[in-house]
Amino acid sequence: MVEFNKEQVISAYLAPKDNQEYLTSFKESQQAWTLLPEILTTESPDHSIYIQASKMLKKKLQSEIHLLPEVQYPNLAQTILSKPISFPTCLILLLDLLKIHYQTKKITQPLIFGLILL
Repeated sequence: MVEFNKEQVISAYLAPKDNQEYLTSFKESQQAWTLLPEILTTESPDHSIYIQASKMLKKKLQSEIHLLPEVQYPNLAQTILSKPISFPTCLILLLDLLKIHYQTKKITQPLIFGLILL
């Protein structure tokens, strides 16, 4: 099993064509649930990192939300709100999370507050 860390993933995002296999493995890993929010809250002069991490998180939310422990939902919503990523990206991620919460009937207070603040 490959171990991933934030610095390696960020480096891979900076040269995605050269690291496609690594990024695919990362996307499919359970560690991505922890590292993607960390990457979204890391200061970086290259905003493409946030865009790539946001897109990967969106895909995980859409296809693998059942693998994320429910206790992590509020933290994930808070992370999405705390980083100044682009408004459309933030809105899409929050709406995806809200849709998942609605489908499971588990809408959390931080998520609702986050949508109100938008």
